[in-house]
Amino acid sequence: MPTRDEVEAKERADRALRTGRPAEALGLYKSLLSRVAVFEPGLYESWLEGAMAAYRALGAKRAAGFILLALRRFAEVEAAFHPEQDPLPWALALGRQGRRKEAARCLERAGLLVLAARELEAADDYAGARVLWERLEREPVLRGRAYEGALVELMRARVESELGNTEAADTHHAIGRLEALADEYESRGQRERAFDCYLLLLRLGQGPNTAFENLAEGYINAIRILIADGQRDFALQYLDDFMAAAADRTEFHAAAAVALDAAEYCRRHGLSFETQFLKRAVDFWMAAATQSQAQGQTPELAENALSAALDAATSLGDLQLLARVYQALAALPLEPGRIERYVTLADRYARSAAPTTATMGESALPQAYKSKGAYQDIAWQDLIEWELAGNAEAALTLIVVERTDHVRFARAALVALLVAVDNPHWPQDATAARAVAQGLGDVEVYEVLSPLEKLATHAAPDVRAAVMSAAGKVLCKRSFTTIRHGLDDSDERVRAEARRALRGLHFRDGLETLVRIFRESRDVAVREAALAAIADVPILEAAFVLLDVIREDDGALRALAVERLCTFPSMGLLPHVRAAMETATGAAKQSLQAVLGALQAYRP
Repeated sequence: MPTRDEVEAKERADRALRTGRPAEALGLYKSLLSRVAVFEPGLYESWLEGAMAAYRALGAKRAAGFILLALRRFAEVEAAFHPEQDPLPWALALGRQGRRKEAARCLERAGLLVLAARELEAADDYAGARVLWERLEREPVLRGRAYEGALVELMRARVESELGNTEAADTHHAIGRLEALADEYESRGQRERAFDCYLLLLRLGQGPNTAFENLAEGYINAIRILIADGQRDFALQYLDDFMAAAADRTEFHAAAAVALDAAEYCRRHGLSFETQFLKRAVDFWMAAATQSQAQGQTPELAENALSAALDAATSLGDLQLLARVYQALAALPLEPGRIERYVTLADRYARSAAPTTATMGESALPQAYKSKGAYQDIAWQDLIEWELAGNAEAALTLIVVERTDHVRFARAALVALLVAVDNPHWPQDATAARAVAQGLGDVEVYEVLSPLEKLATHAAPDVRAAVMSAAGKVLCKRSFTTIRHGLDDSDERVRAEARRALRGLHFRDGLETLVRIFRESRDVAVREAALAAIADVPILEAAFVLLDVIREDDGALRALAVERLCTFPSMGLLPHVRAAMETATGAAKQSLQAVLGALQAYRP
């Protein structure tokens, strides 16, 4: 149900509109539209309709057109925009009506070749899309853009594959470029960009008729980065998916090895799926032994695989599973003495325990533990971002139309977009630019970071300060890039806002960057903000940083570390505090004793 305030605001807005005061009505409607978390059926849409009517009464045809996009009344959008002046919203409206090729022609005339190719592919016009990708490969603007160049090459090869041109669809060169780029990014400390390259490699490896080596390289390195960044849920999902993908390719040795790695990862981090992964490892080693026999290999190779299965079954303590493995060993064409030994052991373990249920399937994780967003289609996302080049209006327009998965994001994007549309000279107008930056931050999704990065170079300190605040609302590792620039800004207002934003970026996979900022900065205020953010990351690795601060720092930083460790939400911290006390002296030891006492007092 709408609140009384909302009902009264809507009534005043409607009355103002009826009595010829559209500007007053628009102000009231826009205040209502800022409430993007309202989900009463039809309520928000009624506010959109009112705002559109007010814009039309004011002769603001373009702003009304963007509201039509938000209302998804695409057939009416064409009349609101001119295809030469506003090619993107006009083409998006056509595309959503199924008129993809018309939309592509409009986008192509505007120089938006990536978006045009996307429309053609959606229309299954792969021949037309190939022409555009080939044009892009020749574009001088791609020179010096190794990553985007590799993406364009991959896109063109994928289209060639759709057209049945096997030779032209070869991705070997692009794969080599991605591998080299990943190494380069990692050497520069840009692990998130390296991860993007590995994600592309594994997605390529998932395609038909692709080498397992590409899939394996992508997964192995992506998992390594996820583990290093402390992203346990995604790391576990990638391990499980890699295991299943290897088994699907009948790469049973690889599947078993991944299952063992996943089991060890679960054991090390206290996760509850160690047993399931160990059982899968047994299954896959046994499948590897069967495969080896079917391929006519020496029986010793099958025996080696089954010996590995024995190790996993022993770790489980599952006697019936051990019996099954020994039975498989006894069935191998080995020398009689070894067969006799295996038969004896199989009988012994079979009589030692009640039967157990055989494991089924390849996945060890229930589907509920897997995120649908674990594998982003970053090739399209990154190419579109490159093409839009930080254009705030274009980025927001795409979010309004395409972010149907989360209506709050799309609504916040429309609110920010209307600020820009209402102030056509906003990039030069510092007050309006500041409002646009704030609106971008309210959207809180990755796609707004490129426009924010462009605004971060604005001449007005107030705008740059607003950018820092906005970037702090987007919980992505990339946000740190903008904020780090703000920490070194020439204006204290910007630096102060950057510190506040840094303090709020306390998400799990941002821990490593926070630690790097804390250790590299010479500014005490920056170090305090970073340490406070580190203390809010609820994982043991963050507590280890606080322990290091107690041992190595003094003054306000040590006091902050002590205060936060005393209430840190992990009782697994106790043995580490005791270990740190053994080598600590003086004030550091006293501080650790205080932490130990506080943790023991709260222990259940």
